Amino acid sequence: MEHRQNIRREVDFKVALRYRGRIFSDCRARNISLGGMLIDTGSNRLPKNALIEIELSLDINRQAERRRILASVVHANDDGIGVMFIEDLQLYPFPDLDGLIQAA
Repeated sequence: MEHRQNIRREVDFKVALRYRGRIFSDCRARNISLGGMLIDTGSNRLPKNALIEIELSLDINRQAERRRILASVVHANDDGIGVMFIEDLQLYPFPDLDGLIQAA
């Protein structure tokens, strides 16, 4: 049984991951909440507890802006990775991301 604290929203957008100097640019976000994200990493594998940086593009004031979010891998399998955000997204100016998540 899962006990989630935040609303999880199904999504499909491109993200890039940075891990130990490597960039995985062909990843897709599959769902997201204020606490974490499920990411399809394709054939790339990352270990549980890995500290990663997620880079994504958001429309802010009608301009695409790249944002980076620190996260930790909490589970990894053939479907991709589940990550928990280390930074609190509510403390940063992510209005479009917050709107996307809350629009469930």
